[in-house]
Amino acid sequence: PGNIPSAEGLWGKSFAVICALFGIICLSGLVVSSLVSFITNVSERWKNGMLRYNKFFSNYVVIIGVNEQTANIVRQSLKRTINGEEVKYVLIQTRQNVERVRHKLELKLNESEEEKILFYSGERTSKEDIGHLRLENALEIYVLGEDMQQENEEDHDTYNINCLNLISEYMKDGKLDQLKKVKKVKCHVNLEYQSTYTV
Repeated sequence: PGNIPSAEGLWGKSFAVICALFGIICLSGLVVSSLVSFITNVSERWKNGMLRYNKFFSNYVVIIGVNEQTANIVRQSLKRTINGEEVKYVLIQTRQNVERVRHKLELKLNESEEEKILFYSGERTSKEDIGHLRLENALEIYVLGEDMQQENEEDHDTYNINCLNLISEYMKDGKLDQLKKVKKVKCHVNLEYQSTYTV
């Protein structure tokens, strides 16, 4: 604003006024607080597994549920190539507290492996949550289910089979055209009870 009196001509003074107003708006508390609020909101969503990645996100392995096998599957997946594609990320969907799960896995994985893990908060029996995983871009899928000690895991195998059915429906619903480059997406399902294997 101090440059306005020294600006020459109508165009110069107009340009100085516009620059002054733009500077006041950009540096005002309104813009700064909005920016801080936006960054805080994105950070909280990331911590809680509520941040979703775009449709161009690809070359990842999906793990649905978290149990004692998760860290080993993450480690092995990141060392592999599947159908000629290198695994870049591992996407983990869980209904457990994402922050707690992240800390548990940090104890078992090294830093470079941790950087390649993404978390989604969701239920494996929800069609909408399965849709958020964009399984047509995945290289491989593991349906582990949650740890058996977790609440409401008495029907662990039933939930996993239900999840497999939802995955199958999702892939049939218009996703097959996008899968021409990859003919199959292998899906591993973890079952806990011997009676389920018999059936």
